[in-house]
Amino acid sequence: MSTLIIIENITDFASLVLVSITIYLGFRIVRLSREIELVALKGGRAPYYIITGVFFLGLNRLLDFLAEPLSPIVGEEISLTLDDAPGALAALFIFFGLRNMYLLYRKSSKKAEEFTAEELWVDKQNEDVLGEHKSQD
Repeated sequence: MSTLIIIENITDFASLVLVSITIYLGFRIVRLSREIELVALKGGRAPYYIITGVFFLGLNRLLDFLAEPLSPIVGEEISLTLDDAPGALAALFIFFGLRNMYLLYRKSSKKAEEFTAEELWVDKQNEDVLGEHKSQD
């Protein structure tokens, strides 16, 4: 039983480290979008939603990590259910972020051109011929 608790604590701690790094990288992306124009971040709130979701995911992992030490204080039932609300909020904010990114991509993207099989075959043959000429030079 004690090895299961230790393994669970190690995975919870690893999750906390990973969430912390993710939040740091998220803030770096947001700061980068102020300097460089990126389609996904231009005028969008998507990264803010996703960072907030990852923050709640970190809170979820922290409360899961502290569930064992908190059980004698608040009871096992409460300590095990404390991390449910942040987990649900994490999912909600990540959903908002991804939906926002999808809407931005749809709004700012162009429709892809459709090609027939013959057009693709002719383009591929032309690339092969051009490649042979370059290699002979």
